[in-house]
Amino acid sequence: MPRLVGKKSNSIPTVSLLLSFLILTGGLLYYYRFVHPQWLEKEFRNIFPPDSSQKERLLLESAKQTVNKNIIF
Repeated sequence: MPRLVGKKSNSIPTVSLLLSFLILTGGLLYYYRFVHPQWLEKEFRNIFPPDSSQKERLLLESAKQTVNKNIIF
């Protein structure tokens, strides 16, 4: 009958790798959702192009933002 004296457990590295992956993914999602959301909006516009009414609305919003920036600064 084999003895299990020197057997090592692989569960600790697996758990630590899983936790580090989850923390890294959560950090990236937080950054691109709250800190730098323009990148995500631009990427989603490229994946799902807006129709004509949405294009007009987006143009109006960008014009309003430009005017607001010029007034503030």
